[in-house]
Amino acid sequence: MKEEIKALLEKKKWTGKDLMIVIVIIGVLIAVLFIPTGEKKGNSFMDIQTPVSETASIDTSLEYEEELEVRLEAILSQMEGVGEVDVMITLKPSTKTPDKSFTYAAQNTYPEVEGVFVVSQGGDNSSVKLAITEAIQALFGIDVHKIKIVKMNT
Repeated sequence: MKEEIKALLEKKKWTGKDLMIVIVIIGVLIAVLFIPTGEKKGNSFMDIQTPVSETASIDTSLEYEEELEVRLEAILSQMEGVGEVDVMITLKPSTKTPDKSFTYAAQNTYPEVEGVFVVSQGGDNSSVKLAITEAIQALFGIDVHKIKIVKMNT
């Protein structure tokens, strides 16, 4: 087989047009191999959390929500100018149903964060608000209009 391919390659005189066609075909094959499949695989704050299964009770979802709030409060309070913070996070209710054709694999999902409300000592400073908003967007991937930051009443 190798000899046949070698003989074919030696017999054929490769012109610029032939080489261009081969390069284009190889390029298309490589492109097809690396086209994204539509699955979102980004690093987010939710990726590092313990998953909550679809059959989890409301208590577990509330515990998950509270843990997210505590962790977010801890990280935000370390940011310059933020000061003391109080955070409320709302989660979207899960609407997914497990696929019965894949019963051999356990399916775990994370509840999605729907909105974040932050009360901060530095909540009246526009640069602090921007920093908090950007941090929340980076952690949870939610839109700006789902984030509200206000100044804490002293």
